[in-house]
Amino acid sequence: MPIHGGKRLGAGRPSGSYAAHTIEASEARRVFVEKIVAEWEPIIETLLKAAKTGNVKVAQYLIDQVAGKPIETTESTEDPTFAAMREDIIDEFRAIDEQIEMRQLKENN
Repeated sequence: MPIHGGKRLGAGRPSGSYAAHTIEASEARRVFVEKIVAEWEPIIETLLKAAKTGNVKVAQYLIDQVAGKPIETTESTEDPTFAAMREDIIDEFRAIDEQIEMRQLKENN
């Protein structure tokens, strides 16, 4: 019999078993993800609109999610390609928003 921990043979939680609170947290996470996936499009639309109207925190969050958070550096010089990349990402968000708006217009007509 394998030793799990403690002085007694077989002591400790058996392999593959989980505490009740771990199972409950996992189930809560699963339900939360299902609800977000079901409402994904309206959530993205709301975030895009907030970013377009000047909410810098939301815009930064979206950029971080798409391009990844920037690596912290000690240099203060900015690579000019980064600024162009930021503009490209913003343009992509605008294009996605336009597609969503067009689809909504078609659905409403």
